[in-house]
Amino acid sequence: MTTRTPLTSLLAALRPVAVLCAACLLLGAVPLVALAEQAAWTSPDGRYGAAFPGAPTAVDAAPGGLQGTSYVYVRKSGVAARFILSAITEPSLAQLSGSDARRAALESAVRSFAATLGVDEKDLQLDWDVFPGFGPRCLYDFVHRSRSGKTLLRIVGFEIIDGDRLVDVNVTVRSDYDYAGDAQIRAFLGNFKVFVSEAEYKPLLDAVAATAARVPLAETACPADLARDMASIASGNGYLQVGLRCYASSSSVADVTRALDGAGNGGRAEVRPGTWHDAFANGKERTDVVGDKGILWFVWPLAELDWPGLPQGTRSVVVAQPVQ
Repeated sequence: MTTRTPLTSLLAALRPVAVLCAACLLLGAVPLVALAEQAAWTSPDGRYGAAFPGAPTAVDAAPGGLQGTSYVYVRKSGVAARFILSAITEPSLAQLSGSDARRAALESAVRSFAATLGVDEKDLQLDWDVFPGFGPRCLYDFVHRSRSGKTLLRIVGFEIIDGDRLVDVNVTVRSDYDYAGDAQIRAFLGNFKVFVSEAEYKPLLDAVAATAARVPLAETACPADLARDMASIASGNGYLQVGLRCYASSSSVADVTRALDGAGNGGRAEVRPGTWHDAFANGKERTDVVGDKGILWFVWPLAELDWPGLPQGTRSVVVAQPVQ
């Protein structure tokens, strides 16, 4: 009797999850990018969500003549702390291509921020990780003197690039405070969200549908645990899953991959099909590039999987995972 691979084991073997840096663990939970959910606080334009301890105040922020808004909440009870989320519009950011350019822009912005507070470069601590769907995230930590010069303050936070916006999330406390043990600070820094609109990911789903129609492939429901766990894997690798499509085929894995190759780019010039590689459970996988986004295709033989509820005669299962 053939032993079939449970979906949970299959998912664990797809791709290794990126290891979080020490600073990320200190900040708290893994950062989230949401397609549709509620947050403790949402920006007026509906783009950002944050766990402010209370209702923040909007303040105009225009460094160097740029446009932007800072949302500020000052905690006065217990140990005083200032929570800030800023979004500054800088048109040139939208023209950056590749993670190196984004990383350089973020590092320059953070160093300039610290310099305005009189912080020496050697006293600025930087670390890096990836904010799923938005590339490099610069985490920073530094100490500076208050305006009066009598108090040492610590600022810990991070910056990301969102299109033409520089987004900064930080907390200010006195320098000797153990902020890592503060539940409100951990929640604020660890649960920042970016809400992605359907218009941003619809082209990816359209590209999947166009390719599947050319094969053709018969769409079937994706198991809930598959969708959830693949989204988690994508996030751990620095990507945002913006949809998942599953298909059942009566053809073999080899025939399906040939048919997908024959479908080309699905008639969409912006899609650049990738090359097939061996995947777990005798399957195949490839990545199609769509601008700065992608579509991961997986093809597995049903005989190797414990995947109930598929149509009779199904020989292969195809999963398309659009990511950004």
